[in-house]
Amino acid sequence: MIKRSIPHHQIIIQDNNLETTAIKIARQNDQPITIVSAYRPPRKPITALDLTKIFRNQRYVLVAGDLNAKHRSWSPQTQQNTAGSIIRRYCDTTGYTLNAPSEPTYFHGTTRNTTIDIAISKGMTVIDSTSIPELSSDHNPVLFEVSLDNYTSPALSTYSFPNWSKFQEILTNALPPGNPNINNTNDIENAISTFNSTFHNALSNCSTFKVINKPLNAIPPFIRDKIKIKNRLRKKWQDSKYPPYKTQLNKLQKEIKKELNNFKNSKWNKILTEATPDDDSLYKIVKSITNRKPFHIPPLVGPMGLHYSTEDKVNLFADSLESSFQENPEPYDDEFIDHVE
Repeated sequence: MIKRSIPHHQIIIQDNNLETTAIKIARQNDQPITIVSAYRPPRKPITALDLTKIFRNQRYVLVAGDLNAKHRSWSPQTQQNTAGSIIRRYCDTTGYTLNAPSEPTYFHGTTRNTTIDIAISKGMTVIDSTSIPELSSDHNPVLFEVSLDNYTSPALSTYSFPNWSKFQEILTNALPPGNPNINNTNDIENAISTFNSTFHNALSNCSTFKVINKPLNAIPPFIRDKIKIKNRLRKKWQDSKYPPYKTQLNKLQKEIKKELNNFKNSKWNKILTEATPDDDSLYKIVKSITNRKPFHIPPLVGPMGLHYSTEDKVNLFADSLESSFQENPEPYDDEFIDHVE
């Protein structure tokens, strides 16, 4: 549903695996925003092409809905499935933002509760996502709040691994044989543009991608620069076996090792300093060290219905203890007293 006062029109996305309802919201002096409500039936597969059909040729896109996709990055209590892995890999490859509420969105009577209602955004930031326990359904409605201000594209946390034989084959078939016909500067620019476009397309089509669990900017830039210099020195040493290169390489390796240790220690000290028993930060540190299997507490039934959040569960437990530890009233029965008398 959308207000009639907001200028918009419906768009059709042809796809066999996803059920979508999409609108495009018009904006003055700026590109439109595409909002897509998507549902993937559990028995339908999902591919990167299905997602590309939604996002291609559009600058601002928000896709939200029940995709029946599970992944540990947004639903750590459940076993991830193929759809979740495909969506996670697609977002890491393209740089699109994936958001999900911290609370479960689907509640099952026999298995663990899961988060399968998620949002994928392009060109905008999802500043908050909330699972709202207001309906009598086993699915909670989810509220996503988005912002178009101060958006910066995230760094892609992936490595690409090209298949160079396939790259050579694609490039050979795509480029015309022989040298291009060049008569003026425009022909030079066109030839350069054609080669660059063909080169990048061939590299993209022949590469596979591996997701990095930690963000690329986890290491400070000055250490990363030294690592790049070290790699170049190692290459020079391997090619020439020139002794001064080996001396510089060993010296730089020691510096990098020392600075990495200092960085890790300072990061750990900061985590310990900020940890307090007032929230769950201290518990998370202990949990990461012990590496025990997490204990899942299902929704609790109270006088007002089901309770999902940690705070509501704690308050319900406190009320139960308070009512239990009350002084029992003195037994008094008028009929029994009359019978004895």
